[in-house]
Amino acid sequence: YKTIKSLGKGSFGSVHKGVYILNRNEVNNMPRTLAIKIIKKKQLKKEYIIAEINIMLKLNSKNNQNIIKLYDIAQDEEKICLLMEYCPYKDLSSYMERHFPKNNNNNISNYNNDPLIGPWDGFNELIVLYFIFQLTSAIKCMNEINICHRDLKPQNILLTYDPERRLHALPRDTFSYPTSYCLVHLPILKVTDFDFAKILSSEDLTATMLGTPNYMAPEILNGKHYSNLADLWSVGVILY
Repeated sequence: YKTIKSLGKGSFGSVHKGVYILNRNEVNNMPRTLAIKIIKKKQLKKEYIIAEINIMLKLNSKNNQNIIKLYDIAQDEEKICLLMEYCPYKDLSSYMERHFPKNNNNNISNYNNDPLIGPWDGFNELIVLYFIFQLTSAIKCMNEINICHRDLKPQNILLTYDPERRLHALPRDTFSYPTSYCLVHLPILKVTDFDFAKILSSEDLTATMLGTPNYMAPEILNGKHYSNLADLWSVGVILY
């Protein structure tokens, strides 16, 4: 493989857009374009890297369309590379910024121009339902194999589009268009970034404080023990 451009940096490595330069059918029907997460071995303990890989392999076996896929692993003496599914449309946070820029007052004219925006300070409720259905599908999949993500937030939810480019009909019940519909392409959500994930059933408890404070459950912030149900709090914050 080779990298094309940087997509971002985290605490323990960087993510790049890349291409697989061998016969892509040789490895798990790997697509040509990939997201390549490069982890420097000196920056992270070996057991943490192995834990993340094992969790992603477990999730691969579930084949859930709302969880990012790990296709292959490559390494040398200094780094290990996770070759993952590439999502070209950034993350949910960027998607929200595009539809709700900071200088946008979300008035009725904005609503008429953008069918994704509701007549309030937020998305059309049908869009919210569509997104939350996908996110809870991913959470259900993780819970079935006792995986707690521990860092769910819009920045860790990537977007791609249905390869069949299906259109969704959204009603536009506004003053200007009382009974009209708009046909729009809606993204598929993909949960990613399993750096902090842990195998943890609802009966197991841990007290490790990990995650992003604004999305952390109260029991985590208060230093108490918590289970994989803590992810549900993060989903609620994202919904809000």
